[in-house]
Amino acid sequence: MCYPHPNVPGIYVGQGLHQTTGVYGNWAIDFMAHGGTPVLAVERARITRFSGHDPSMSPNNSAGIWGWTIYYETVSGYTYFCTHMSQRTCTPGQIVDVGTQIGIVGHWPGDEGRSHTHLGCSSVRGVADAKKHILSVSTSPKLPDL
Repeated sequence: MCYPHPNVPGIYVGQGLHQTTGVYGNWAIDFMAHGGTPVLAVERARITRFSGHDPSMSPNNSAGIWGWTIYYETVSGYTYFCTHMSQRTCTPGQIVDVGTQIGIVGHWPGDEGRSHTHLGCSSVRGVADAKKHILSVSTSPKLPDL
C-alpha cells in the first residue's frame, strides 16, 4: 500500500476515522492536500465506476458533497470510495497499480484550506476490518513526488 498523495509539502491526515455519508460500512479518513495534488491508488485495484459532481459547482449540501468520485476494488475484498477531485485520470475497468495517479485534488470552493481527498474503505470482512484497513493506509509510505 501507499499513502494517497505523493510526498509533497503540505499534506497530512485531517479529519480522522469517520463514516462516509451515504455509503454504509465505508469508513474514511480525510487526507489534506493542496488543490492540484495528485491522487494515487493506494493498492493494486480495478476502477469500477465514477460518480460525483462537477467541481466548478459549490458543495451541494451541508455534508460537503463536492467534486468527482472514483470507486475502485481490490482482489482481496476492499472497495475504496475516493472523492473531492477536480479531475479523474483513470477509466472504469482500468487496472491500476500501487501509486498510479488516478485523479487530482480539487481546489475547495471559497476555502482552499479545506482541499483534501476523502478516501473511504469497505471490506467484505465487515466494518472492523474496513476501519483497520483505512487506518493502515494513513500510515503507509508516501511515494516520491511524481
